[in-house]
Amino acid sequence: MYAIETAKMSSKGQLVVPEAFRKRYGWRQGMTLMLVGVNGGVLLQSLPQPSVAEVEESIAESSEASALMKARLEKMKRSLDRIASLGVSLPLDIESGERRLDLLRNRHS
Repeated sequence: MYAIETAKMSSKGQLVVPEAFRKRYGWRQGMTLMLVGVNGGVLLQSLPQPSVAEVEESIAESSEASALMKARLEKMKRSLDRIASLGVSLPLDIESGERRLDLLRNRHS
């Protein structure tokens, strides 16, 4: 069965989805909808919303990655501090910090 409604576009290009459609498909304020051009028309479909567990897992992974990155940065800082304490100047034309550290280690080993 087809449901047919009309909607007018505002001067800002906004459409109001009729209430019957919002209720039928469970669309709520803030949801992201995908528009797909098909056969001279447009298909409007909701994107899957992540579950609370998926969001929590993503936050946990981000926290783990952040902690790992902090540990790596601290290790590099200690290495650079040791090299600086030897009075070694760092070549400024080398962009990568890891590459710079490798060169300094090779130069002074």
